[in-house]
Amino acid sequence: CEQLEKPSPQKKIVKRGVTEIITPGVTLDDRILNHKQNNFLAAVYSESKSQFGISFLDISTGEFLTSEGDFYFVEKLIQAFLPAEIIYSKSNKKIIEALINDKFYTYPLDEWIFTLDYTREKLVDHFKVLNLKGFGIDNMPFAQIASGAILHYLDTTENKNLQHLSGISRIQPDHFLWMDNFTIQNLEIIQPIHPNGVPLAKIIDRSITPMGARLLRKWLIMPLKERDKIEDRLAVVEVLTKENSIRSNLIDLFKKMGDIERLISKVPMNKINPRELFHLGKSLNLIDPFSQVLIHSGNPQLKALSESIHPCEGLKNKIMQTLVEDPPVNLNKGDVIKRGVSEELDYWRDLIDNNKYLLEKIRDDAIENTGISNLKIGFNNVFGYYLEVTNKSKDKVPSDWVRKQTLTGGERFITDELKVLEEKILSAEG
Repeated sequence: CEQLEKPSPQKKIVKRGVTEIITPGVTLDDRILNHKQNNFLAAVYSESKSQFGISFLDISTGEFLTSEGDFYFVEKLIQAFLPAEIIYSKSNKKIIEALINDKFYTYPLDEWIFTLDYTREKLVDHFKVLNLKGFGIDNMPFAQIASGAILHYLDTTENKNLQHLSGISRIQPDHFLWMDNFTIQNLEIIQPIHPNGVPLAKIIDRSITPMGARLLRKWLIMPLKERDKIEDRLAVVEVLTKENSIRSNLIDLFKKMGDIERLISKVPMNKINPRELFHLGKSLNLIDPFSQVLIHSGNPQLKALSESIHPCEGLKNKIMQTLVEDPPVNLNKGDVIKRGVSEELDYWRDLIDNNKYLLEKIRDDAIENTGISNLKIGFNNVFGYYLEVTNKSKDKVPSDWVRKQTLTGGERFITDELKVLEEKILSAEG
């Protein structure tokens, strides 16, 4: 819950409201997320034990996957993706209990949500399309229901700005080798059998970035079946194994790169802070040199990969030209935007930096105009800035000065010019 409006003298009680609901499967909090693993929210739907629709979404990276299949296929997917939370229709409770064990967090939703008309409309509206043919799921009603139910759940958990969910991918069962639960567990691919054991994923993970670690886990649980794709991947591995200079250049670039997937996902949801935005800009700055290394590798797969990478020049330039070097985490601390970006911002900053000089100038001008040589300028919480005049000199005070306080040794006055400057100084910090 957060405060939704600023307090004012007229309004002592301010409006507060729910701005975010965190669940195991819906969070962007870096303190909760494991950087080397996806944090999937899953939705499962079935009308019988013979046909299921399933969908996986990682809101922190924008990955949205769906598929259809029988009981055993969906069971394999759940064991492979290990979702942090599974949602389902209340009418599916017995089927879901048979499908999963008690290792998963589950949350039942009302039956009306899991209807084709409602969920299809959810998907079409979100992706701004006329139909779902472009995603390859137009003839997959169970997959659509599961996917639309996820969008509904995000809406109810106050996650409404989801522009980073720009597409949904169909999991093609024929493209990958699907291992059963027994195989996945006993090979200890993702999780060890014993509490102190080490899984295969951890042993072979030498990745430099969190993005690489997450991709490697996907490759391990979804091994390729098509020979051409396997040989293409092996050809890339061979180039990177033999060519030390290419590998070391890529490693150097990766070490400077942030987690672009998760950083960009925070933007539409207003969760990114200035320092993270700056790291995003620095990471985008590395794309061009990164592409150049791939182009000069001599490997057709790496060259094709370089051509598919968008340099995002406009975004990169905007970030690097706007933000200061190494900005603070909290926007409210200021010193985030470079000088020269906003004329108005520069004006207020100069006012803060030079307010002492501006106040002294008003005093000096007043001394020159009135001849009161011992004139002082001061401040108190009752009526702000004032000009103080001794009793000896009060007959020289101009008629347009307003008396605010009488002291034993003199009097305090305010002027229109001083009041205007005071208002500017007091609002400049905000």
